Amino acid sequence: MIDTIGERLKKARKYAGMTQLDLAKAIDAKQGAISDLENGRNNSSTKLVEMAICTGVNAEWLSTGKGKMVAESKECAIPPDINQLCMYPIYHYEQIEKVLKGEQVTTDEFEPSVKRSDGNAYWIIIEDDSMQPVFQPKNLILLNPSLTPAPGDYVIATDDADQVMLRKWRDCGFDETWGQEYTQLIALNPDYPTTDSRFTEFKIHGVATEHRIKLR
Repeated sequence: MIDTIGERLKKARKYAGMTQLDLAKAIDAKQGAISDLENGRNNSSTKLVEMAICTGVNAEWLSTGKGKMVAESKECAIPPDINQLCMYPIYHYEQIEKVLKGEQVTTDEFEPSVKRSDGNAYWIIIEDDSMQPVFQPKNLILLNPSLTPAPGDYVIATDDADQVMLRKWRDCGFDETWGQEYTQLIALNPDYPTTDSRFTEFKIHGVATEHRIKLR
């Protein structure tokens, strides 16, 4: 019987196919913090909800052991009223480049989600492996262009070469040497570099508010 947070976390991590380092990078923590939880040296964390999201398990199960590890589809919360849903367009990266330049883009691909106050939201198909293991190619993210990022948010940004990228946003504070505030865009895949505003100009175009996995 799995009855400790550490045992449940280890099971969740293996379920997601992640190493301790993978999970630590995904929630912006140190690998030692994951190890301490799994080995019982620590029995609590403020990042349990983030861990549950990243590993695809039920947050209540991870925290308390109650309920099922992974909710069955019939248990998922489905809006009872069709009027609560809105169809948002799906764009590929090459289309996003045009959207961000203000060009007219048409698509015949749409995906439903709960209605939001910002009607300009849209889905983006992830097309590279820079945010693995959390975000896989062909996954969808729903972007809200009106939101301002907070530390730990995932954002869509473009660099000075107009390259579209999904990254984790980090507020690094004030650099005394440079005499300015600076931020970074973090790729979860270590094979990709961190983009630093002190050295590379980039623009944030919105915050990802939903992550959806398509199996086929």
